[in-house]
Amino acid sequence: MEIESVKEKDTERIKNRANKSSAFSKQKRKKWLFAYLMLVPAVINFAVFYLGVNVNSVIMAFQKPIQSSGGIAYEFSFENFTRMFRELIISTQDLHTGFLNTLKYFAASLLITLPISYFTSYFLYKKVWGSKFFRVVFFLPSILPALIFVSTFQNMLAIGGPLDSLWRSLFGTRFPPLLSQPETATNTIVFFTIWTGLGVNMLLYQGAMGRIPEEILDAAKLDGVGWVREMFQIVTPMIWPTLSTTIILALSKVFLATGPIMLFGGVGGEPFYGTTTISYFIFQKAYGNTSVEYAAAISVFFTLVSFPIVLFVRWIFGKIDPEVEY
Repeated sequence: MEIESVKEKDTERIKNRANKSSAFSKQKRKKWLFAYLMLVPAVINFAVFYLGVNVNSVIMAFQKPIQSSGGIAYEFSFENFTRMFRELIISTQDLHTGFLNTLKYFAASLLITLPISYFTSYFLYKKVWGSKFFRVVFFLPSILPALIFVSTFQNMLAIGGPLDSLWRSLFGTRFPPLLSQPETATNTIVFFTIWTGLGVNMLLYQGAMGRIPEEILDAAKLDGVGWVREMFQIVTPMIWPTLSTTIILALSKVFLATGPIMLFGGVGGEPFYGTTTISYFIFQKAYGNTSVEYAAAISVFFTLVSFPIVLFVRWIFGKIDPEVEY
């Protein structure tokens, strides 16, 4: 009897475990099903608006429109790429100018905006005098619509504007027309881009610095560590994931760094000449219906150039700190 009772208890225990396991597996399947359903919109968006568009761009890059009896037909050709390389070399072409301007915007973003954002974030984090005021000044362009700041900036530099009036009262001459001359228009917009690009990076850096334990900084202060050593030997390593991510993001936009060219309306003499960039040049060709295939070829080429640059930098940063995933 005792043996039978033990067997019945074991059988009942096994059934209970099986029921629990079955209930757990059903619950797990429901969770996985819900997760997959949530991914469906993202997958559709990627397939249609990213993969589909980019595959179509690659196809169009190798097409040449020709007249046929049935209308316009397309044949396989490398003509778009040969035209692109030819215009890249000739200094009088808009594509050549756009390429040089794009490098200017990229260099300004990587070599000026990011360092200024980092240094400014550090001093605001240390709560120096006037830190709240400067935080508003630097972050305001990131909050308000870009069109408002572009209009304000243009009015400040316009003839009869505040800077022109101040300049005439001090020197007796008019303020230089920086936005209406090809020689100065691009550099002026670069300056504007640097100022408006500080806010977002500063927000990221200050958020990362705010997570540094105060005990570490207090201990460093007791050891006589100055602000230079604190910044580079303590703060920089501790916020390296955020810092390196912003660098990778800047590099990923190496040929997309346009500045607010569209909002400024193509200043600099001839329409868009002197201030145009690669991405804006592509926009003109594609949406102006002048040469969609040519625009696709330029897009494909510069994407292929920038992609390995980003991968290489990610690999370097992975060697520096293997624990950080990008």
